[in-house]
Amino acid sequence: MLHLYCVAERVPSGLPRGVVGLGDGPVLLVEEVDRPQAPTLASLRAHHAVIRAGEREGGCLPFRFGETLDDAALSQAWLAEHPGLAASLARVRGRCEFDLKAPVEPVAEPAPGPGAGTRYLESLRAQARGGDRVAAIASTLHAALPAEEMVIDAPAGALAFLVRVEDADAFAARARNVEAPPHWRWSGPWPVYSFAAKWFAPV
Repeated sequence: MLHLYCVAERVPSGLPRGVVGLGDGPVLLVEEVDRPQAPTLASLRAHHAVIRAGEREGGCLPFRFGETLDDAALSQAWLAEHPGLAASLARVRGRCEFDLKAPVEPVAEPAPGPGAGTRYLESLRAQARGGDRVAAIASTLHAALPAEEMVIDAPAGALAFLVRVEDADAFAARARNVEAPPHWRWSGPWPVYSFAAKWFAPV
């Protein structure tokens, strides 16, 4: 089993023992493991350190902790199934991500009894209205902030902004001063997790 760290433009120097690069162009940085790694503080830091090493070599598309492939043969197939990786790496070279997350009420399971179906449908409609609100807020914020691209996860109430590293301080300062709804929380700069997840997804 292979623990997946990131896709990088080339294999960085100074990687931890056991971490290798697979592929000739864009490379998968992976480590062979017996079982999925537990998310301890040490393992999360180690995962992040490999991603940061990939970023130092150019573009880097990180995997979220815990993603795996069964073997090296599947890694070659995965690379072949994602022919746009080189272009995606160029898009994120020298970029970072800022996230804005809002609390969104989960869809509740209907309680037994008369009217349960109606209540469930109403909860779905409320979630859809919440998603429309997230999309509207995202449009306003994108126009006000120095970001190049944005990913919207409306059901989760999460927005991600792609920002040039040299603009990160200016973005953070501007973000503190834009009007966002109460209880929404900014975080970053991060590696470009949300953009990588979008581009890794099957078309």
